[in-house]
Amino acid sequence: MVLLRMDAARSGPCASQAAHIRVIADMEFPAPAHAGKKERRSVPSPALAARKASADFSKRQKGNDMNISRKLSKLAVVAAVMLALGLFTAPTAATAAEAAGRGTAEQAAVSACRSDGPNMYYCVTAIPNNVFIPCPARNICLYTNADWTGMQVRWPAGQYHPNFAIIRCPSGYCDGGDLNGDFNDEVSSWANNHTGYEYCVRTDAGTGGRVTAMPSGTQDNWIAAGWNDVISSLSSSGC
Repeated sequence: MVLLRMDAARSGPCASQAAHIRVIADMEFPAPAHAGKKERRSVPSPALAARKASADFSKRQKGNDMNISRKLSKLAVVAAVMLALGLFTAPTAATAAEAAGRGTAEQAAVSACRSDGPNMYYCVTAIPNNVFIPCPARNICLYTNADWTGMQVRWPAGQYHPNFAIIRCPSGYCDGGDLNGDFNDEVSSWANNHTGYEYCVRTDAGTGGRVTAMPSGTQDNWIAAGWNDVISSLSSSGC
């Protein structure tokens, strides 16, 4: 910065007032500290920001874990007090009978179809706990238990079976007759749901033994006296 000085002529008040400019000094003044500089801001790198975010999350998670731990400790104390006061009893292991009952209740229903020869197609359905099993239209159905429960074997209209010993039972369903695990000597109820055929059952395989009729459109929740757990074959050609 250049400093100028103006001096007037000293020849009197009426003299010319021409100004004389004289350079007094050529001085350098320091610029302000912020002059010519842009403001600098600190911007964290992505890696640094990620580490900071991770540290913050870990801190919050640790706090949450501590809160949960304290709450669980309080609940344990409350439970111990209630147990001591007899307000509730601690759970005990299930008895063998309860476990067996639960296993039976949880057993899934069994349903499968097969054919043992020409016109010998049938389906087996087994449901535990004496659940009613309906007989579909145009089928004849025989059951191991009274009231149309237990295991059902059904034949579409016109199908038959000459030997129930060939029909295997799911475990636990056939125990009323010969105890061989097959359908022989197991029938306790039946339904002929409008097959259009007069079916006949016999006490022996094939065409032997005693015979009784099951006409179309009839049923019985408990088979006639002398016929429970003795039937061994089914015919669709009449008696």
